[in-house]
Amino acid sequence: PTVLSSPTKKIEMNADNTYTSILSCEEDVTNPCNAQIGPWVITLENFITPEEISNFLKWGADIGYERSQAGDEIIEARTSSHAWCNDDCFDDAIVKSVRQRIVSVTGIPEENYECLQLLKYEPDQYYRPHNDFIEKHVDHAHGSRLLT
Repeated sequence: PTVLSSPTKKIEMNADNTYTSILSCEEDVTNPCNAQIGPWVITLENFITPEEISNFLKWGADIGYERSQAGDEIIEARTSSHAWCNDDCFDDAIVKSVRQRIVSVTGIPEENYECLQLLKYEPDQYYRPHNDFIEKHVDHAHGSRLLT
């Protein structure tokens, strides 16, 4: 994986209420020195195969794309289209394999996930930082979003 951005380095509080870094960035390969401070942004090279990509593209075309939203509204920070991978898409053997890989890499149980969201970007479309907290998700099994 390549870490493009990460939260502030791990620290621990000393008895005298001062802070000490647990690991320097040179020692912590998951938190490299050259990464910007911010939310976790990590790329996983070759995470899905060309066959899996083709399968997701087929599902997106079959389901149909709608204008993406942030939370429950359309906003200018996000101009893509999306399709939710529910029902038959969710149960597809290739999709299931990718879902299991996501669980394995993140260590987060699948019951804490939303369904996969398939995104489509046309030239000049973008995804800018935004808040898409959805109040009703607090009561769902997956809870509020921690990662996207």
